[in-house]
Amino acid sequence: MMRSALSSWPLLLAAAALATIGGPAAASSPEPPLAGIRGARRSLRSSADDDPRVLAEAPAGSGNLPTVQVYVKASGNSPWLERSARLMRECTSTAPEGRVTFMFDNNNAENVDRLGLEFPNVEINHVDGTDNQGGYKTGDGQSTAEATKAQRIKTRMVFMDYRFNKLRKNPADFACYLDDDMAFNYQNLQADLASKMKECHPNCIVGEIFGNAEGHPWHYWTVGGWCMSHKLVREIGELLAKNSDETLNWKGSDDGGFNAALRYKAEAGELTLSYASSDRWFSELSIATLEDDKITKRTFFSERMEKGTNIGEFAQLRDKWSKEIDPGFLREVIERAAVYYVELVDIALRDVPALQMQGEPQLASDGLADVSTSDGEAIFPNRAELSLTPIRFQENEENPVVLQTFFRPTLHDKNIIEFESDYRSRYEKWVLEMHGSGEPTLATFHEKEGSDSYYAIWTKQGPSNLASAWQVDGSTSQGDFLHGYSYENPDEHDWLSAPLVEVDAPCFGAFTGWQPQSYGHVLDYHLSQVAFLAGRLSRECRLLLLEGPLQDILLAVDEELYNRVLWLSPGTVAKMKGSLAVAFHPSSLNDRTAVVPKWGANAYLQSWLNAIDYFVSDEEKVVVYHSRVVPQAKHGRIMDPEHNGHIIEIIRRSLERNGRPERLVVYDGTTLADDGSTSSMPILEQFKLFRSASALIGTHGTGLANAVWMDVRSNERPAKVVEFTPGGYQYSDDAYNFNRYRNYVQNYWGLPYDYHHIAFAPNSTDDRTFIDLEVLDVVLDGLFKQVVS
Repeated sequence: MMRSALSSWPLLLAAAALATIGGPAAASSPEPPLAGIRGARRSLRSSADDDPRVLAEAPAGSGNLPTVQVYVKASGNSPWLERSARLMRECTSTAPEGRVTFMFDNNNAENVDRLGLEFPNVEINHVDGTDNQGGYKTGDGQSTAEATKAQRIKTRMVFMDYRFNKLRKNPADFACYLDDDMAFNYQNLQADLASKMKECHPNCIVGEIFGNAEGHPWHYWTVGGWCMSHKLVREIGELLAKNSDETLNWKGSDDGGFNAALRYKAEAGELTLSYASSDRWFSELSIATLEDDKITKRTFFSERMEKGTNIGEFAQLRDKWSKEIDPGFLREVIERAAVYYVELVDIALRDVPALQMQGEPQLASDGLADVSTSDGEAIFPNRAELSLTPIRFQENEENPVVLQTFFRPTLHDKNIIEFESDYRSRYEKWVLEMHGSGEPTLATFHEKEGSDSYYAIWTKQGPSNLASAWQVDGSTSQGDFLHGYSYENPDEHDWLSAPLVEVDAPCFGAFTGWQPQSYGHVLDYHLSQVAFLAGRLSRECRLLLLEGPLQDILLAVDEELYNRVLWLSPGTVAKMKGSLAVAFHPSSLNDRTAVVPKWGANAYLQSWLNAIDYFVSDEEKVVVYHSRVVPQAKHGRIMDPEHNGHIIEIIRRSLERNGRPERLVVYDGTTLADDGSTSSMPILEQFKLFRSASALIGTHGTGLANAVWMDVRSNERPAKVVEFTPGGYQYSDDAYNFNRYRNYVQNYWGLPYDYHHIAFAPNSTDDRTFIDLEVLDVVLDGLFKQVVS
């Protein structure tokens, strides 16, 4: 292993050197670096030798095939460390020494370094300040802000490492930065980049490119990573060295946000960019088909442009493709691919029994997997005899009867005639997908003499929360496991070596699902699923749930239910004698790359909510406005501050004009202490606030997810919600165009809400959002003129 690194003090020297050469530090330097790459092997001098403008203009060794420096974004946490091990094993053996660099965080650093010893041709770097780079998967504002900040730091360090180390000693024609779920074939990548040099040299960005040159700035972004020509890496590296994220207008992540920042600089004439999309890159948003005896690539973007396909529809298309594709054909695709989604290998090998059960490659048995040993080895000393048979979940047909409800939402816009049909068809389609197949499935392992049941949740967060449920006969070492979607064979996770806890109760219920560490998604999804599980099972049954925000929520609002739960940490195996019922909702949207899960449990949610005994009188009711502005709002759909003040004033005037008794509460997720300081509002305080609200108004986001706490006991007095969301306009931000009419009515479908939507104004951007204030005034008068009964 070549474990080399930059520490933060050389970065400061480097920034100072560039400031000296280019002008006064105050005029050109960014804010002091927040992080660096750990280690002591490298050193930088504050001299002209460190400036990329005086280094070699072209890398040595440029010839028929370009040289390529590959960087991989990596994490020391499980299961991403295991995935990095797989990439090292499968992708780096043919790469020249030092040409592949894994950019890790500091999580599990000792085991990461031990892993590096197994692959001496791979370079391992640890980047300070990036331990939470995956936190965006939780969905809450603070974690997302920390995650995108970490991603920006790591991206900067890629350019810093290349400029101050690779350029000095071993420059390359191209530098690539790939996600850790993207495998690569080094020779194919060389050949692919050689062909692309003819199209876009010298300032070339190659990858799976989505977007087009329409609009300002033109909408291009990369999926799964990118490769850049030597010249462009140097120019962008210098740009990053001289500018902070703020001056670069770099507000988001290391993919869409990074590309947007580059586009803005190109529009300003400070950078020249040329994009080349490759048909030899296959991300999770692309599929390969055989058309006219040729391999043809289809992507989410091409399907969207040609057919208007949304991301959920593409997820269904890809799921169907993954089940029907000929593995032999897919192996041919992978053989010629330059960069490809790592799970394509699993699909390509499904007809090879000897390989099928191997799953993710495991780390060495000397502690690298960072697990303690359970008694699994003692229970099954002859591991070779252990055999598990898969059992599929029962799937239900979708039934459009779910669309029959009194509580349909209403869109308000001055162009309603133009947008209403699309609005209705979109939310009806989402509702049918999310609720149409009815209640979740309960798959039950019944108690058997001599058999034990097991349950484990393997991953902590993200849209695909992997888990296993299985039962084994101790005398025969034979058993069954639930198979399909995010439920996997426990052998793929080396369960015999995992931490084990023995639990005791007459019966058990278990559930896990997407984004379990996101407070907002726990509110809008997990609560209904847990309410279903608790409602269907006897009160003497214990529930097996993943530790995280759900713990805090149940402890705050329902201590009795909280005490029924046995909270599991990721990777821990629960062993039990009683029956085990696993709640899940199989559908075409629930594969390992699921984007939108199934609900179908809102009747149980409403029953549970109504049983929580906290309600206020009409005299105590409030109207809540969710204020989504900086600094409390960290990302996306941020209301323009001045405009936000106008909205608050319009709500106040409408309440007064209509003689409403409610007090207006402006909610931004914080609470004010006696000394004037602010802190995050405690969960119980949030619950009481929203339970007291007769109306909730604000922008789509976690704050609006709190609508779940409103009083939904009466169909005659439905809770009033006015949600601001992207509409039918053509926005400059791709996120708004991709998420038209996204709202919480689809999540809480069937509950008694008087739900209204106001579209973002067409001049809205992700960091400066507006609505039509005249439309808001009319909507509020319509709500507040209603007689209080």
